[in-house]
Amino acid sequence: MKPIEYLPQHNVEIKEQEYKRVVHYIAKRYRLTRREEEILLMLSLYGYSNEELSKTLFVSQTTVKNHIHKILKKTRTSSTRGLLSMVIDYFYTLKCII
Repeated sequence: MKPIEYLPQHNVEIKEQEYKRVVHYIAKRYRLTRREEEILLMLSLYGYSNEELSKTLFVSQTTVKNHIHKILKKTRTSSTRGLLSMVIDYFYTLKCII
């Protein structure tokens, strides 16, 4: 299940390219590394689990957890769900600008 599906207040179909631009904007704003940006995109757009991320990126689940921890710290969010909610909020805020 994609993360956007479990946030019922955000039930608008999102175009993938627009969403990628928003994730890229967030990555720049919070100074995420390319790998952190890639993980944020996979988490927020595709709904990948830690296990799926580790298999796709050819790294251990511990490495994935470390990346997610760094993303949470940089974005000042306390959970993955909060992070996903932040991404969706940015999408709606920036949709008019980007």
